[in-house]
Amino acid sequence: MVARPEPGATALVAQLHRAGWAAMAWPVMVIEPAQTPPHLSDSSQWVIYISANAVRFALPRYPQLVALRSIAIGRATAAALTAATGREPITAPPPYNSEAALQLPPLQPEAIAGESVTIVRGEGGREWLSQQLKQRGAEVNYLEVYRRRLPTASELPPLSEVQWQQIAAVVVTSGEVLQNLVQLVPPLKYQHRLKRPLVVISEGMVQQARQLGFAAEAIVLAANASSEAIIAALGAIFD
Repeated sequence: MVARPEPGATALVAQLHRAGWAAMAWPVMVIEPAQTPPHLSDSSQWVIYISANAVRFALPRYPQLVALRSIAIGRATAAALTAATGREPITAPPPYNSEAALQLPPLQPEAIAGESVTIVRGEGGREWLSQQLKQRGAEVNYLEVYRRRLPTASELPPLSEVQWQQIAAVVVTSGEVLQNLVQLVPPLKYQHRLKRPLVVISEGMVQQARQLGFAAEAIVLAANASSEAIIAALGAIFD
């Protein structure tokens, strides 16, 4: 079961099917445009896209972003930028996260000091990247173009008891997705899932899953957030 939000859930399920896996999407998070259009700083020289959703919601509303020097945190984000602009952005190296992005030459203190950076993201994301860039002398602004929310019961695909029993592993791609999963799955079914494999994409999620009661031996850490890494993690479980 892939519990990430759309359109990523359906895309990952399709890749799993092509790789020979039986898979289903059960998106436990809804991504939608920010209710209040944010203001884009006129002074920005760099723009960092945190996710493919950041690209999807930002560029139609702020086409002037195309003219700025761009950094994509992950491979899916980079692919979305290339598809939208026809140009390849600078991309964070593996494991494709904010920590890896800070290793890029343009974000080193001697390069980024005095520069203006806009971070494009959803509402309420992590502050860590902004804090690190400010420590390196950059001016940092946010452009929060989408928000995340819990789906209503009618927005979730119905699952029968038989389908619940057939779920052999669950894939989650953020701490908020994991929290939503625990909130949405009926308690008895959730307790049953605690010992089934749970694929996560960061060390922080490993700790979170343990705190939520998942058995340590059931938590599997993918090398990064890419579909290839997630499929490899599933392969390691069932081979």
